[in-house]
Order: sequence, then structure tokens, then C-alpha cells
Amino acid sequence: MRLTHVASLRLPFGPLLSYDLAVSPAEDTLPVSFDQARHVGGGDRTGSWMALAFSLPAPVPRDHLAAAWRAVVTAHGTLRTVFVRGDDGAPTLHEAGIGPGTWVRHEVAPGQAMQDALRAVLDAGCTPFARPSHRFCVIETADGPAIVVGADHAHVDMWSLLVIARDLLAALDRLREGLDPGLAGVPAFAEHSRCLLERPGAPPRSTAAGRRSSRPGAGPCPGSRCPWAIRPRSRNAWRSGTCWT
Repeated sequence: MRLTHVASLRLPFGPLLSYDLAVSPAEDTLPVSFDQARHVGGGDRTGSWMALAFSLPAPVPRDHLAAAWRAVVTAHGTLRTVFVRGDDGAPTLHEAGIGPGTWVRHEVAPGQAMQDALRAVLDAGCTPFARPSHRFCVIETADGPAIVVGADHAHVDMWSLLVIARDLLAALDRLREGLDPGLAGVPAFAEHSRCLLERPGAPPRSTAAGRRSSRPGAGPCPGSRCPWAIRPRSRNAWRSGTCWT
């Protein structure tokens, strides 16, 4: 597992598809975290997403990939939330219904690098106010599909992308065994935001220290390279994986 930038990504050549889910109108209002408000408040823009790419060791039917992805989205409440601008212009978060999807094939122009074609898909579909703001992409090859999961950063971080990959592989295992791909549900990130809102505020001394530590030059930032060694329990273990922005 390695962290990189999309410009340095190496992808196989093949048909580029995405499984685009249908989204019903936004419903219940959910709390928005401080960081989400800052990120989404910048509006729709390219490059606001994160993504994870990995390869499966053998071909997988499209209907299995689609069913596994629907199971992941059903299990993770955060993937079923969308941002909407309120009357005052501030972002509001809502739970939305997710319906069946359709496979869409994306053009790869002659001479165009695969990572550039993929970046165009993610730039268009993984923006803060997109509905949904994530995309499940597949590059089909004879050896097996390359899977790409991308989402706007307001919904995921790199660690949650690894959890999504783990659950996708678990759902594929269940499908291969003839079982329902359904996964145990997990709380949405909005539940964490709600818990924080219900707690008392930090004392003035702590907030002042936080402002000092966040000033430019207050301390070193983490390095840009972050190697992860992850061994998935699934028998569908990927050959290689890459996280990037």
C-alpha cells in the first residue's frame, strides 16, 4: 500500500466504467462537523476527493461488483449522505435514499493516459455537493479488474477508504459463496458529529493553545509519504493497492 498523487498513478489499460447509483431527494437533516463545513463551504471544485485503487486477482462478473458496492453503501451511512446549500449559503447535510445503479462506460481518448481519464471521472463526480459524492470505478482487464473507489474528502479519509475496500472484498466473498452480500451496518460520521455537539465546549485555555499550535511555523507537519501494510482477511486479496489525492 502506498500513498501518491493521481499524476504518478500507474493503472492498467482497459475499458473504464463506473457504477452510478440512483439517489432520491435528500431527507433528514444531520449535523455538520467543523471540518466538513470548512471543506464543503469552498464549493464544488476539482481535486477535492480522495481515492483508493487496487486490483483483484481474477475476473469478477459486473453484477457481483455492482451488488457488492450496493452492500457497502447500504452498510455505511456516511455514503448515503449528501450536502445541500442552505438558504444562508452554509452547507447542510442530509440523508438520501440510494437506489439501483447503472454501468456507464467512459471514453478514453487515443493517446490519453488512464490516470487522466480516471481523474476526469472523479473530478466530475466526487465534488462536495455531488449526489452522491463518491464513484465506484472499474478498469476491466483479462487478468482481473482494477477497482477504484473515489469520494469527496468531506465523506472519507484514507483510513475509511481502506475499511470500504475491506468490506467490498467481504461482500464479494459472500457472493462467490452464493450468499447474500449484505454487511452489518455501521454508524455514519454524522453520529460522531452529534456526540461532539452534545459535549460541553473546550475550556478557554485549550482553545487558545490550539490556535497557537495551528499558526504557520508552529511546528513540523507530517511527511507526505505514509506506507501502510494491510493484509485483508478476504480470500479476494488484492495484488496491489494505492491511495492518492
